[in-house]
Amino acid sequence: MKKFLSIFLALTTILFAGSLVSCSESDQNTDNTATTTNSTEGESVTTTQTEAQTTVATTTAKADGGDKVSLDGKRVIFIGNSHTYYGKTVISKKSTEQSARINDKGMFYHLCRLNDMEVSVTNWTFASHNLSDTFAKGTCTKCDGNVNHRNDLTDKNYDYVIIQEGSASSTPEYFKAIFKQVYEFFKEANPDVKFILTLSTRAVENSYQWLPAVDELKESHGLIVADLGNMVWDIVGGKEQVPGATLSYNKNSFIICKSASDGYHPNLLTGYLTSLFIFSAITGESAVGQPYSFAIDASVNSGFNPTSFKSSYYTYQNPTTNFDLILKSEADMKGLQQLVDKYLESQNVKAN
Repeated sequence: MKKFLSIFLALTTILFAGSLVSCSESDQNTDNTATTTNSTEGESVTTTQTEAQTTVATTTAKADGGDKVSLDGKRVIFIGNSHTYYGKTVISKKSTEQSARINDKGMFYHLCRLNDMEVSVTNWTFASHNLSDTFAKGTCTKCDGNVNHRNDLTDKNYDYVIIQEGSASSTPEYFKAIFKQVYEFFKEANPDVKFILTLSTRAVENSYQWLPAVDELKESHGLIVADLGNMVWDIVGGKEQVPGATLSYNKNSFIICKSASDGYHPNLLTGYLTSLFIFSAITGESAVGQPYSFAIDASVNSGFNPTSFKSSYYTYQNPTTNFDLILKSEADMKGLQQLVDKYLESQNVKAN
């Protein structure tokens, strides 16, 4: 009888253990379906990633693997347009010469500096430019004079290349082709260079045609994605709540309201969040606890003055914004930082 009970208990234990394994596998399968929401002023368009797309995402790690990385002594270049420089992630420049665009002192630089990382930042962002404009092999058609941005990058030895694409109509195949040109351009100088793509609020809001190409490039070229755009519109559309928030959020919390035709550029809060996404994606540092008060401190940079920023960029039909109040709220900033970690993790970029 005792022998029978022992056998029965052993079989029961094995069956119970098997049921635990099945539950674990079931949870993993559930996680293989991810939902992305593109929100525009109260309207939400929800698309569901396929299991295959999510599988692609799981092959991507943070920029340098599992260990934390210091940006001290590293060289970083930002490539994009006004959707990068309006929020002061980098500071707008008039000159097209590389020598005038190195040592940028925008928000990304100051975030690194406050982490005791002295990084060299090059601002290669130009108004209304797409990647195809910036890396055209001929003269830039959007610039005055005989300008060739590709040739002007005489020193292309960088550790990290941050990309923000401005074209709304580029097909996935065209975007992949132009990205591969940029990839090969910098890889020639430094085979170990890493690439980070910022999904801007504009790209997500208008569902840019090239977005479906991103997952493939994550797998084929190790592209790291900073999913700023979906986070912002998920908050604005009500899909995502800011943990512990004491303030309310709407489009003007993140986006300027300058005119009837310009209500889409990032403000200082979004410029800070862009910098934070990229910093955490590269270093593996959690976004939570990172400094932020400098983002509205004119003594750090005159462009970080919230009063003058609002008077310049919130002018259409007497708009209001609370981005400066959010940047002064410890609770709200902690909640936003938690969401940055969450949205990086959704792209399989995990802070240590």
